[in-house]
Amino acid sequence: MMKERGRRSYKFDRHQYQVRNEQDSILCSDLAPPERPHGTLELQAMRAQLLKSRGLSIECVAAHDECRHLYHIRENGQKFKQIAQNQYDVGNCSVCWKLSRTPVSLRESAEQLIVVFLENHFSEMPYDFVQYQIEKVFYIWLYDEFYK
Repeated sequence: MMKERGRRSYKFDRHQYQVRNEQDSILCSDLAPPERPHGTLELQAMRAQLLKSRGLSIECVAAHDECRHLYHIRENGQKFKQIAQNQYDVGNCSVCWKLSRTPVSLRESAEQLIVVFLENHFSEMPYDFVQYQIEKVFYIWLYDEFYK
C-alpha cells in the first residue's frame, strides 16, 4: 500500500481481496459470452496484460510431476529464481496448496476449474476468448483470492 502525495487516498499495487462469503468467490461466477468477436492479436494482448497485471512471467511455467499441475509463476519470485538457476525442483505446488486452503463447499468447483484450465490452456487449440476467461478466473483464484 502506498500513500500518494499527502492525500488521503491510497494506491494498492496488487489485486488481492478477502472473500467474506463463499458466494462471493470467483469460483461461483459464470463465464460471460463474448460481446463481440476478438482477433488473435487482441487476445494475445489481453492475455499478456492479464499476466502482467498479476506480476506473472509469460515464459516461465512451474510444472510439478507428482500432481501434474502447470501454471505461470510470479516474476522474480522464489520459484522464478530457482527455475532461472536451473533448479527445477521448486518445492510445493501452489495449486495444491491453494486447493487445500479453499473452503470445502468450493473445492469441487476449484478442482473442475483446474481440470478445465489444464485441458484448455496447454492444448494445441488456438487461443480464444473462452480460454482467456478460464485463465483469468484460474489466476484470480490462485493468486488474488483469500478465504477467512
